[in-house]
Amino acid sequence: MEHLSIEYRSFKQFDKNKFIENLTNTPFYLIESIGDVDEAANFWYNLFLSTLDKHAPKKIKRVKNTQQPEWWTSDINSARHQRDYFQRIGDIYNYKIWRNKVTFLVEQAKKKYFQNAISNCKDSKTIWKYVKSLNPKKST
Repeated sequence: MEHLSIEYRSFKQFDKNKFIENLTNTPFYLIESIGDVDEAANFWYNLFLSTLDKHAPKKIKRVKNTQQPEWWTSDINSARHQRDYFQRIGDIYNYKIWRNKVTFLVEQAKKKYFQNAISNCKDSKTIWKYVKSLNPKKST
């Protein structure tokens, strides 16, 4: 599978008050001297982005999928983070508990999603689309 990269802004160290203070000190008044509307808009945009880049820099992250599956829930995500935390600190007992909990939550979420999807389908083509998506790697 080929990996993709996504670009996002990191708000980890973002301080709203410092950002607003920096925006108030940005020389937006220079826009008034620009005659062309498009150039003025570009100038404003560049000033704003330069300030934003200081407070919320862009980062690039390699990912397998750009979107999570439809059955993915926030409970699964938080349980996964908890599992990874226990693995990182070397607590094998709690890691195994959370590993099993993540597996259980994923199975339940998939089961609920596909049961609802198939029961709400009206035509056989859509039903088969969901059935095939359960195990896409096997040939028919």
